[in-house]
Amino acid sequence: MRTKLLLAGLLLTMTFGMIATPSSRDPMSEDHNGWYNIETGKIHCFDEWTCLHEVTHKYDWENGAGQISETKEFKIAITEYIANIDKEQPLSMLEWYVCNFPGVTAEYQKDGWGGTAELYAEILTVSEMNGEEIPEEFVKFYDTEHIYKLWKQYPNLSSRL
Repeated sequence: MRTKLLLAGLLLTMTFGMIATPSSRDPMSEDHNGWYNIETGKIHCFDEWTCLHEVTHKYDWENGAGQISETKEFKIAITEYIANIDKEQPLSMLEWYVCNFPGVTAEYQKDGWGGTAELYAEILTVSEMNGEEIPEEFVKFYDTEHIYKLWKQYPNLSSRL
């Protein structure tokens, strides 16, 4: 069964454009458990946190004049956030994450994963996972009510292929 799911994932990846997420860079990897399909607007995910990440990608792509994560304003917010971190205090998980994010503040990962689109999805996911508020610099880029409402629908049978 796992082999059939992996092959289906590989076929979908080759057929449709997918947003690359930590879990979807390599459809044959053991961590392959979700993706957002740009072309169809559908999300496939297998666990709660991957679903939040993918729902946030969907919001990023479908609720602006282009990707919110690629706007000049979002990139300025990243710079401001990092500049405002008190480096004398221990970093929160989110602070550390943003300061070391692949393709933004550090080198892309070997598989090419990273960049502002991934950081956009991860800011909300890491904040939620760790019980942290979304930093003030980023709040205006997320409609959390809308995102959380969509997130409650996942995972479900159809999101699992």
